[in-house]
Amino acid sequence: MRRLILKLLPLLLLAVSCTERMDPYEGGTGVRANINGYKCVMRGVSNKAYATYNVGESYSFSTQRLQLFKHMDGMSNCYLQVSISEPSALVTGRAYKIGTSGASAYLYLDGVDRGITLSGELTFLNDGPGSGVTEARFELTGKDRDGTKYDVRHGFMRLNTTKMGELEYEE
Repeated sequence: MRRLILKLLPLLLLAVSCTERMDPYEGGTGVRANINGYKCVMRGVSNKAYATYNVGESYSFSTQRLQLFKHMDGMSNCYLQVSISEPSALVTGRAYKIGTSGASAYLYLDGVDRGITLSGELTFLNDGPGSGVTEARFELTGKDRDGTKYDVRHGFMRLNTTKMGELEYEE
């Protein structure tokens, strides 16, 4: 039994080490936000694209479900997902109203399938989602079915973004 454990230990360590703490305030990509007073940062793989920017008849930016964990104890506790769709290109510096038609955000708690609907604002910084790396600030709030309030404050994301459906222009 001991030999089996010793053989499996390197595989377990490799599996755990494949993800990393992704805090954009430390210079790389990732997400950081205070959720109900707890500093939370993203867990993932730094060179992966976690968002898409679609160009076509409408323009949309959407993230995957981003795993966040508490900074102090390292335990995963929630997932954040954001989506914005507009008839024109998304622009830097404009505050997009989340929780309105075409813009949504959800907070998923561990063990709960249904997301908590969030509302608030998200503002793209620098070149926005069309540049390959999206930077945005956000402030969001929501309540679960039991009426527990969730405040997502001082949110910042810097995510590798895949540009899809690029329009081709004739010269």
